[in-house]
Amino acid sequence: MCIRDRDEEAYLQHEDVHVIVSKDGWLKRIRSNNDPYATRVRDGDRIFFTEEVSTRDLLAIFTTHGNMYVTQIIDVVATNGYGDPVQKMFSFQDGEQIVSCLVRRQTPREKQVELFPSDEVLYFTKQGYGFRSSIADLAVTTKKGKRVVRVAEDDRLAGITIVRGKMLLFLSAEGYAICVMTDQVPVLSGVAKGVILHKMSGDDTPVSSAR
Repeated sequence: MCIRDRDEEAYLQHEDVHVIVSKDGWLKRIRSNNDPYATRVRDGDRIFFTEEVSTRDLLAIFTTHGNMYVTQIIDVVATNGYGDPVQKMFSFQDGEQIVSCLVRRQTPREKQVELFPSDEVLYFTKQGYGFRSSIADLAVTTKKGKRVVRVAEDDRLAGITIVRGKMLLFLSAEGYAICVMTDQVPVLSGVAKGVILHKMSGDDTPVSSAR
């Protein structure tokens, strides 16, 4: 993983591109005038995340093990092929899988007022635990990433969502939903487990959250 100082950053060439992460964990970037949904993926794979970005922006990847991996977009391989497996950039553990991605804007873009809509995200786990946390200091990580959520051996991080509004809606695989006020979810710093947000029954698991 390449971590640059400000002087080196000033000499980098920057352009608008589409960053693409596949469901099986392949990463790449393509030119902004190409259709990301028409790009090549391996047989049986599909696009998991894509966004139009600048090569100076940051891509954050969150995994089932509660880890976060961050790279600058310019360090993602530029190709019309399949891209590179995430394990080439980061040291994933056995069984570790991508659950969410987000982009942190580093520079203002045309018709964009904010660099980022919020400096706060919500983490939620398979067993229904969760908490809010600030990502104001989001920065490039090493290949080993950074632990952001403490998950039990029988639990896993299910996803994250950017906190924007006064209410949060959680949906489960079996179709249940719960709506809570954002300020009822604690803001925690450091690596935390969180509190029960949505009590799961049987094999039901949270699949998404909305704000």
